[in-house]
Amino acid sequence: MFPLRVEHGCNDSRPLVAARDRNKSNRSIYDTDYGALTILLAEKALGGLQVKLRSGSWVDVEPAPNSFIINIGDLMAMWTNDHWVLNLHRVSNPPTNPGRSTRRLSIAYFAHANYDALIRCIPTCMSDIGAKHPPVLAGEHRAAKGSMSQQVA
Repeated sequence: MFPLRVEHGCNDSRPLVAARDRNKSNRSIYDTDYGALTILLAEKALGGLQVKLRSGSWVDVEPAPNSFIINIGDLMAMWTNDHWVLNLHRVSNPPTNPGRSTRRLSIAYFAHANYDALIRCIPTCMSDIGAKHPPVLAGEHRAAKGSMSQQVA
């Protein structure tokens, strides 16, 4: 399954804000993508994608012209035994009075495994201590993650 999502960011006075975000600076709660990877084409604009560094700080992702942003998803991290690292990410709102347009177009392409695919560490990525993640069916992982996100909101 390869869903495609197109989003238009706009200067709406009612941005989408996660219930837990008290300062209203983010459009979404931080998360990781549950699939293999996400390919994102994003315009440079105020607000937008941020990733969390290992230090705990958040940084803006600055899209380069004519390029894509690739997010590693949960399943790719499981397949590679965390050799390919996934990042927590979120979408920040633009400032309330930026003095310029905050419109933004983002196109996301989500690559997922088949629902019944067994996801387990690739043998060449196995470490001396074994797999860091237990095997899981892709569909079960997706359903569990979806269920968790419903509980948070």
